[in-house]
Amino acid sequence: MSHRIFIAGGAGFSGDRFDAAVPLVAHLENCDGPRYLIFEVLAERTIALAQIAKTKDPEKGYSPYLEDYLRPVLKQIKRHHIKIVSNMGAANPLAAAKHINRLADELSIPPFKIAVLSGDDLSIYLDENTILNAPTMEGNRLSGRDLKAANVYLGGDAVAKALAQDVDIVLVGRTTDSALVLGPLIHEFGWIDNDWDKLASGTICGHLLECGAQVTGAYFADPGFKDVPALAEVGFPIAMAIGLGFFIWKLIMKIINGMETKLDTVDDKVQSQIEAMEERLGTKLDSQHGILVALIDRIRSLDNEIIRQDTLIKTILGVPQLIDSNKIAKADRDDQRKD
Repeated sequence: MSHRIFIAGGAGFSGDRFDAAVPLVAHLENCDGPRYLIFEVLAERTIALAQIAKTKDPEKGYSPYLEDYLRPVLKQIKRHHIKIVSNMGAANPLAAAKHINRLADELSIPPFKIAVLSGDDLSIYLDENTILNAPTMEGNRLSGRDLKAANVYLGGDAVAKALAQDVDIVLVGRTTDSALVLGPLIHEFGWIDNDWDKLASGTICGHLLECGAQVTGAYFADPGFKDVPALAEVGFPIAMAIGLGFFIWKLIMKIINGMETKLDTVDDKVQSQIEAMEERLGTKLDSQHGILVALIDRIRSLDNEIIRQDTLIKTILGVPQLIDSNKIAKADRDDQRKD
C-alpha cells in the first residue's frame, strides 16, 4: 500500500492544448511514489459524436486527438513508469488501445499493457425503443427522436479493478469524470467501499484535477473585464495525495523561451514549503500509516459488531427498543416532583 501518490491533469476537455502534459510528465519524473497522468476529454456531446464515428467505421469512435496528446510524452511515460488513466477510449476503448500500441511501435518503444473498460453503452443491453421510452430526470420525452448514444457512468471502483491487473494504461468510455482520479486512489491506498470520508475527498480531488487549466486560473480570465497576462502559459494541476484523504496541490507552469522549456512553480517559497511538508509527512506516515489504518479498521469492526449484537438482542427479546428514553425522562420528572 502506498503512502502518497502523484496525479497530474493533462487535459480538461476535448481538444484541450496538446502540449500541456509535457511539463507535467517532466515534473512527475522526479516525484517519489506512484505517478499518474490523466486526460479527461469526454462529455455527453463528444460521446455521441464518437458513437456516430464508430457506426461509420468500427475502428473509429475514440478520441480523434489521442495521438496528439500521447505522442509528445509516450517515451517518457514508458521510461519512468508513469501510468495513464483516460476516457479517450470514448465509444471504442479497444480500438484506442490498439492505436496506442501502434504509436508505441512507431516510436520504437515496447508495447503497453492496457486495460479497457466497457459496459457503459446501454445499447448493448437494451433495445432502442426501451431506451427512448425510459423516464428522464428532466421529464423530457425521448420517443420519436433519433437515438445517437445512451451511456451510463462507470465509477472509480471499476478503474481501480482495472489497475489491479498491473497495467500501464487504463482506457475507459463513459465514467464519472472524477473516476479517473478516484480509481487510482482506491487502488493505491486500498480504500474500502464504505469509507465515505476518503471517497468523498478523493471525488473532490478528481473533480478538480479533471478540469485541467479551468481550475488553475483559466476560468478567472474574462478578456476585456478580467484580463490575465500570459494566459497562454496557464498552469496545469498536480496533486500529491496522502492515504488518509489529504491532498497537496502544485501548479506547474510552462514557460517557453525559444525552444527551451523549463519548469517553475507559482512561488519558490511555496514550493520549498511543499517539499519540506512532503519530507515531514513522508517520514511520519512511514511509521504511523499502517498503525492508524489498522486502528481505524478495528474501530469500524467493533462499531459494526455492536450494531449487529444490539439488533440480535432486540430480535430475541421481541422488543423494539431496549432502552425507552421517553420512560426514563418521565421517571426523572416524577422523581423531581417527589423531591
